Amino acid sequence: MIINKSIPQPYPPIYPYPPEEGLVMFFDFEEQGNKLIDHSGYGNHGINSGSVFSPVNIGGSRHFDAADDLITIPAHKSINDMPQFTFSCWFFYGGVGGRNNGLIFYKNSIRFVISALNNFFNFICIFSGDDGTWNTPSSGLSMGNWYHVQVSYDRSSADNNPLICINGDSKTIAKTIAPTGTANIDVAENLILGNREATDSYLNGKIGIPHMWNYLRSEADAKNDFNNTAWRFL
Repeated sequence: MIINKSIPQPYPPIYPYPPEEGLVMFFDFEEQGNKLIDHSGYGNHGINSGSVFSPVNIGGSRHFDAADDLITIPAHKSINDMPQFTFSCWFFYGGVGGRNNGLIFYKNSIRFVISALNNFFNFICIFSGDDGTWNTPSSGLSMGNWYHVQVSYDRSSADNNPLICINGDSKTIAKTIAPTGTANIDVAENLILGNREATDSYLNGKIGIPHMWNYLRSEADAKNDFNNTAWRFL
């Protein structure tokens, strides 16, 4: 595991979660208001617009189902231009979202989408030449179900492919567009959950306990997270 040491490590947390090296964003979504607390220690708090608190077995999630639903995490050096990153969350597939898709997370240069037309996850990374696009197998997801999903990617080379795990298992992915050039700079871009700032690709579903790390996590990590948190959602 390689931790990005180019940014300061977390301040001592003021919330009851132990610090975790390399974790740069983590929401438990226990709040029912519009300020959502990041428990990573970096202060990447979320600003809610439209999404609503939705209880799960233990704790909460956020429900998105309209064009004005999104959570904005302002741009910050801890989440900007990460050469490597991992994003994970629990996701409830509620139905067709904006533009027949639905963004789970969006930072312009990196995007993770649920495609309701084909029932797969779609990962996109914007490059200076051709943008890279990868899909999980078609018809691999069913509406009305919770899934744990993890995507890891090294943006430092156009030759790299993401690792996408669903419920702890890595999936064979199809590279539909091979990236060329270098990954775009995203210093000025906010991180959005459940939509994008243009509010036309809203998610129809729920997101629970989203995390982001500044390193590549493995299938074994995904399996461990799935096993340790499934009781909250299933």
